Amino acid sequence: MQRLRVFFAFILCLMFFPFWRGLDYLVIITDSKILFTLSFVLGTIFFILIPLHLAKRDLKKFFYPLILLSLGVFAFSGSTLSGQATRHYELRQCGFSTFSGLLYHARNFLPPAHQDDLELRNQLCWIRKMITKMPQEIDDVNELKNYLDLIRQKLLSPPSKYKASLPLIAFLHGKMSAHLAGPALESIEIGKMFIDSLHFWKSQYTVEISALEYPWYAWPHSVWIKWEYGLIERNWESIVESIQLESN
Repeated sequence: MQRLRVFFAFILCLMFFPFWRGLDYLVIITDSKILFTLSFVLGTIFFILIPLHLAKRDLKKFFYPLILLSLGVFAFSGSTLSGQATRHYELRQCGFSTFSGLLYHARNFLPPAHQDDLELRNQLCWIRKMITKMPQEIDDVNELKNYLDLIRQKLLSPPSKYKASLPLIAFLHGKMSAHLAGPALESIEIGKMFIDSLHFWKSQYTVEISALEYPWYAWPHSVWIKWEYGLIERNWESIVESIQLESN
């Protein structure tokens, strides 16, 4: 019975890592530190504390709140997005307490599938940071054009432009169209600018992870990320349409 409990506890502990990795999407959707910390703490309870109790029943009870507090502080203090400048795409853009942020600098020691996974997620955090840092309103046309040129230069800088980033880029431009122009531009001009940007970035961000070939030793992570990002790559146009409707 004890061996069965230990085996079940081990499986639950292993599931913490895909859960933690999945929290990256929470950061990409919303950079709320409180929401990320609460989710991380709940995952800690289910995937670490409960398995620990199953495998080690004689563990002192004060260890459980101590572990929970330590990991909660780690999640909250590590932030969701890093403080690195967005003009440097190659720097760590995800927060230190996120899965991608913690492993990003170690990516060169990992198999190719993990490298692409971490670089893409870092790219998504980078774009999310641009959205977060966007000014609320720009009324001057020249100032707006300068801002758009700056965003354009940043988005053109990465050598690997992943297709899975396109929905977030569309959201970035949709938010700019909705909140930046103010009375400076006519709505029809804003709409044209938004549509033109979608067509332009579609021709730039073309790297499809689902079409890449990885060595056998990258299994099973390679199979999973090809399927995961393939969903976005194959359906991003419908996602963009939903974002455009929401922005309007």
